[in-house]
Amino acid sequence: MGDKRKIADNIQIEKALQKAMFDKFKEMEQLETLIGPEFGGQDLSGGEWQKLAVSRAYLSEGGILIYDEATSAMDPESELKAFQSFIELSGKKTAIFVTHRLSMTKYVDKIAVVENGKIVEYGTQKELLDLNKKYASMYRAQLSLYSD
Repeated sequence: MGDKRKIADNIQIEKALQKAMFDKFKEMEQLETLIGPEFGGQDLSGGEWQKLAVSRAYLSEGGILIYDEATSAMDPESELKAFQSFIELSGKKTAIFVTHRLSMTKYVDKIAVVENGKIVEYGTQKELLDLNKKYASMYRAQLSLYSD
């Protein structure tokens, strides 16, 4: 979880891990587990690394959270729970989601469509669908994957 000296107690850590659905280290003594093969520690799957990063965000006191493809290595059920968790975690903080999966966009206040490093569309989901340009095209393309 980082520098444990800066975290008040293990209860905070356990709650953060639970909120992030990261149950790899359930027991108190497992909180001392060294992770990362480059340090001779235990390796994690891509989804586990993402869940660990989210649990660290729960402990963060920062006012801005950036989720950069934060669920790309998660299975669909974990992804849904993670999105719900992100919304709860964000609370009064500013949250920026970088994603190619548009299912998350229904949970956000504003969407910025970035193309070649520039914002080409900006607005609510309804506004961008009504605009019927890049976002609407991507949205329809992803939607078609789930319909007949």
